[in-house]
Amino acid sequence: MFAIETASPAFDAQFNLGNDKLLIHYLRLRLHENEPLVLEETWMPRELFPNLRKEVLFGSIMQYMENQGYVISHDFKTIQAVTLSTPEATILGKVPGALSLQITHHVHFLKSILAQITIETQGDNGMNALSIRER
Repeated sequence: MFAIETASPAFDAQFNLGNDKLLIHYLRLRLHENEPLVLEETWMPRELFPNLRKEVLFGSIMQYMENQGYVISHDFKTIQAVTLSTPEATILGKVPGALSLQITHHVHFLKSILAQITIETQGDNGMNALSIRER
């Protein structure tokens, strides 16, 4: 799914949209070895990305942003356990009602400009973390 939509009042406030109240809204399924790994639902201000087309979704969105001249400052993440809905479970090859991890990303450019909100629903309920300590 790839659509241009009018922002809800909540998204309008979060993105601090100006005159252009339109958002790019898309879903994509990330695969690993042809197995469903992550279901992503994303919203981005059309005003920042007027030339974004569906074909770009087959590559790196972060690289696309940087290629447009933007500098990504930070990504604020919220991680929570969720129960998979029937549509989510079907897409991810899981049983409806199964537990999964969901990561919500708020990607910001310099000057704290919110560029993207993505909800990633994981295909499983595990999480790995790597901490590196430099000396």
